[in-house]
Amino acid sequence: MPVKVIVISVKGGTGKSFVSVNLAHGLTEYGKVACLDLDIDSPHIPSFLGARGYKIDLCEDGMTFVPARLPGIKHDLLVNSMGMIMDMEGKGFLQSGRQHRQIIKDMINRTKWGKIDYWVVDCPAGSSDALDVITNLLGGSDGAIIVGIPNLPESVERCIDICSFRMIKVIGCIINFYGAEHCGERIVCSKCGKPFMPFKDIGTIEVCKKYGVEVLGTIPMNPDYSDTHIDMNLDAIKNAIKKIREVETLGKR
Repeated sequence: MPVKVIVISVKGGTGKSFVSVNLAHGLTEYGKVACLDLDIDSPHIPSFLGARGYKIDLCEDGMTFVPARLPGIKHDLLVNSMGMIMDMEGKGFLQSGRQHRQIIKDMINRTKWGKIDYWVVDCPAGSSDALDVITNLLGGSDGAIIVGIPNLPESVERCIDICSFRMIKVIGCIINFYGAEHCGERIVCSKCGKPFMPFKDIGTIEVCKKYGVEVLGTIPMNPDYSDTHIDMNLDAIKNAIKKIREVETLGKR
């Protein structure tokens, strides 16, 4: 059975897509990975994978999507995204809640995935019933990676609460925009010598400790990520992949 991981945040702009593409790319060292971009309103996965402008093909039946096949580490990475189905460059995409749910269903059920070892699903931001639709169609989830930012601990707390209510295991939390980095070095204040924090940590790590959620690591702001979105040297990503592999091992016992 494939390991199914959802990447979630109740707030947009936390870096879910960045985390998703790095997890998906890293997991291709161990098997065949499906990266599913279900952030329908704001699909960034194609551009983050260097596949901006790539268009998804249809099978001969005219109804089934053929996922994009991109090079990974040892195995290919299969991708489907609304940004590969429609031309959404600089355009808004309006839909009702019902249409939104149907699009999610079609992207999961009408894509010719083949045999998959790992699913990495970039979920829509927020706390709508889309998460229920996604986990039900996937036949459940093996766990969630929460993506938070230092100055909004309440967003992480809401994610933990949602996962508890929906009985979704929390694999851990990655805190994005934690400090800043340039040319491989952390930026520190020239006067006090302390790390520069664009967003002050006002309790995100403490919230994770409170609920027994492991902080898998932090990711600094880095201008290099504007061009290169894959960074396998990030400890947060390495730790998350290790945890996902542990979930896989437990599932095989």
